[in-house]
Amino acid sequence: MRIWSAFVDHYKASTYFYVNLDGYPVKFEIPSNDYLAAFGPVERIHPRNYCVRITVQRAGKAVRFLAHNGLSLPEGSLERCPASAS
Repeated sequence: MRIWSAFVDHYKASTYFYVNLDGYPVKFEIPSNDYLAAFGPVERIHPRNYCVRITVQRAGKAVRFLAHNGLSLPEGSLERCPASAS
């Protein structure tokens, strides 16, 4: 799934790294190593050609994303998009 935006959130002395998917109103937390390797220390970015590997279930108009611990993606989920990614 293609990433629409990526951002860093600082909350109560902790730092969290998130991505939003293109076309879906949901944010997923990603490991800091993945975020920093892809985007560096940038706080907010609309990256091109980055995707996340995630399992998607569709039934009619309903869409369900299967992530680790609800909305967290495991290390290695962030990658460059293949040419045919959606």
